[in-house]
Amino acid sequence: MSKQATVIPTSDAIHEMFGLAYASYLVLPRVLLQSMPVRWQRRFVKMVRELETAFQHVERPQDYWVRTREGNRFVPETLPPYRHGYVEPRKAVRP
Repeated sequence: MSKQATVIPTSDAIHEMFGLAYASYLVLPRVLLQSMPVRWQRRFVKMVRELETAFQHVERPQDYWVRTREGNRFVPETLPPYRHGYVEPRKAVRP
């Protein structure tokens, strides 16, 4: 009996989204996410939950701390706080 190789699904979509950056993480501002249409938000949450379920066996930190930076200097956040903020999307988004 021959041993089957594990099939690893690959796509350049995520890799290309990161471009030439050496970043290992994608950071998304909560205020912008909650400023999107409700249907979009529900699809996003569903996909994040699918990701969490698929990798629940992987040990990783539960908390991260993000600070804004320009060059080598930390700078104040320019987006409004998520509890009191809304940012109007520039381009219409399909529901």
